Amino acid sequence: MLLPVDFEYTTGFTDHHECDPDFPWKALYAFPQAISWLNLKNAGGKIRFGWFVFERGYQGEVLRQKIRFFRNKQ
Repeated sequence: MLLPVDFEYTTGFTDHHECDPDFPWKALYAFPQAISWLNLKNAGGKIRFGWFVFERGYQGEVLRQKIRFFRNKQ
């Protein structure tokens, strides 16, 4: 799921996904650079997102990696 990175710290998320035996939380691939959404420009428009990955039967610590992207500025 592509979610705001802050979603990780909500109580409902951690209570559910840290102890869900069917689909445990496997990884978070976070974008350290904020993504600028065109339709949110008037509201600031920059939010940090990440891919939250869940895998049936996974056992172990949550893997955390950063995904960097570069834009060509013209």
